[in-house]
Amino acid sequence: MPYPVVNDKEARIWWKAWSDSSDPTAPPESPPPEKSEYGDSHDWHQIVTSTLGKLHELYDKVESNSEKMSTDRFEAQACTVIHDELPEDEALADSGFWIWVATGPGLDLVIRRYPIKEREGKPSKIPGRDNFTSSNARETFFYRMWVRAHLAHDKNRTDPYQLARAGDVDFWRSHVFRQMASEAKPMLAAFIEFQYPNGSEGSKRLKQEEVRKLVKYIKRASANIVIETLNKAEARSMIERQWAKIETQKETK
Repeated sequence: MPYPVVNDKEARIWWKAWSDSSDPTAPPESPPPEKSEYGDSHDWHQIVTSTLGKLHELYDKVESNSEKMSTDRFEAQACTVIHDELPEDEALADSGFWIWVATGPGLDLVIRRYPIKEREGKPSKIPGRDNFTSSNARETFFYRMWVRAHLAHDKNRTDPYQLARAGDVDFWRSHVFRQMASEAKPMLAAFIEFQYPNGSEGSKRLKQEEVRKLVKYIKRASANIVIETLNKAEARSMIERQWAKIETQKETK
């Protein structure tokens, strides 16, 4: 069954109309989806609706007075739900599919995650356009969570999603999606374990500026190394060497 898609242009027009609206609490009607020519036989409306139901239940914990889950922990858990619930299909590599999810059936969850804010003397702030459509598809709300789990998934671990649950939103968006020179699984696993040596719920090892600097060193070193050929131990050794260089520079200043 062909999967639903919404193109970038239509999503941008829709978001602009919402942004300019006199009543931002009432988004315009979602862009009508088209049908892709590709994909296997899946009932995407049913699958996505079911998945969103589980995500809404999970987000209840963020709004709960007793549990108080952080939005970072929500995305850490939500990414595994999305990846586990959606079947492998060409749709998942198509940005138009994720735009459809965000502007259509998933709109209510985006608004829960990024509530509309009243601003005195200024237009109300609606969820940012990048949550729905972006030149970098990985900035969009649902795709960034799916790809987080997809990249970090390791079927050989007792918990295949252990690495996906590590880190906050900024770690994944700023350092993994935007900065990393390679998304080879051994390198990514070594990088996550280096930054979170005590597991997904543990404290991070480096501050944000330090991580940013480390990634720059890794990218520089990758000019002379084919990162994709490294196993995890070799990747970890490379990361340790680059961090040692940074530490040495600190000592000599």
